[in-house]
Amino acid sequence: MNKVGGYIISFLSFELLLVLFLNAGRYKADPRFAWVPVDLTALFLVLSVAAGVYILIYKDLFFVLDSLKLNFIYFIFVGYVLLSFFWTPGEIYASEKAMYIATLVYWPLLATSIIVSSRTERLKRFIILVVFFSFWIAVETFIAYQQSGGRMVTALGGNYLGIGRVLGPAVLIILGYILYYSRSTILKIAGLGIIGFLLYLLFVVGGRGPLLATLIPISIPLLASIKFESASVIWIKRSFTFLAAVVVLSIASMVYLMNQEDAPATLRRLELLLESNDGMGGSAQARFSYYVTTLELWIKQPLIGYGVGSWPVLVEGTDARGYPHNIILETLFEFGIAGMLIMTTLFVYALRNLGSWKVIQSNPYRLIILMVFANALLNAFVSGDIPDNRFLFATLGLMMLPKTKEDQVEE
Repeated sequence: MNKVGGYIISFLSFELLLVLFLNAGRYKADPRFAWVPVDLTALFLVLSVAAGVYILIYKDLFFVLDSLKLNFIYFIFVGYVLLSFFWTPGEIYASEKAMYIATLVYWPLLATSIIVSSRTERLKRFIILVVFFSFWIAVETFIAYQQSGGRMVTALGGNYLGIGRVLGPAVLIILGYILYYSRSTILKIAGLGIIGFLLYLLFVVGGRGPLLATLIPISIPLLASIKFESASVIWIKRSFTFLAAVVVLSIASMVYLMNQEDAPATLRRLELLLESNDGMGGSAQARFSYYVTTLELWIKQPLIGYGVGSWPVLVEGTDARGYPHNIILETLFEFGIAGMLIMTTLFVYALRNLGSWKVIQSNPYRLIILMVFANALLNAFVSGDIPDNRFLFATLGLMMLPKTKEDQVEE
């Protein structure tokens, strides 16, 4: 009973509050939570910050100086965002977006870099809770899909893109667990079953970007399973065969299903992108037009950009939420080359702390973090704006996990 109680206490943790905050947009519109008198994003932000402050004051905390440097780089970016108020044409949305960048986006980076990544047990708990949350969304999505008659799915008040962005990280985390940690055949089979279930949902919910953002990072452990011992010796791990089989099976399944009359919604929409005519689909055409317009305007003011919240004003003619659905183009347009350099420095610094490829190959946690980061980054290339991509910045903080003696030896 004490052991069960320990698991419950461990589950009800700072990491749980952080996961619920990061994903509040995926469930807060659900009618079942209408009784909550406050916005759930704000609620879990306050609760997680309060828990984080408690940990910083009353708990022993070990973090490396690199974590503070990472936060300082982001602090510089926030300062530049605020500075851009001097030249932005935006007012209402500009103020809202700047506030989100300084709070909703900064807190995940701060929390994961200072607290979550400081101890292996916290990192492990955070990863497990991400999977638990994803599985809950998956069950809700499956029920909604059964009731939708095969159409694109919305569940818990969230759309298909949001659903896909939640399911993808869970697939990659479970895959990492099967490859590097599980010693039980039963658990491996169960894990494969859950991966199959999640991939099935990614096939049917309708989100092309989230599906590709889940499948592409599988190449990371595939490459990690190959080591060049010398110029003439290549060491291939046993995981290579398993991963290669997963990739081949996934591609074969996609090709087969795409050729069926009742192909899943995601694959039907993906097939449109592969056609040579103009049938890429409305959302893809809209994004392409956004990209072209964004680049054309950015070239006219490339160094400092047009300022925070300027994109919807200059492109759509409205001072309301709007973005080009690509984090690079968004950063260049609103903050110019100067802002892009700060953002690039942030990402490069985090990746350098994650370690060299040799270090990442030898550390399963680092491999899993890299896969999840790649998933979040690929999603940020095709949907959402900077405030929508809070999970991406959380993965940068996870990269601050301290190096072990084995990591240092590898380097």
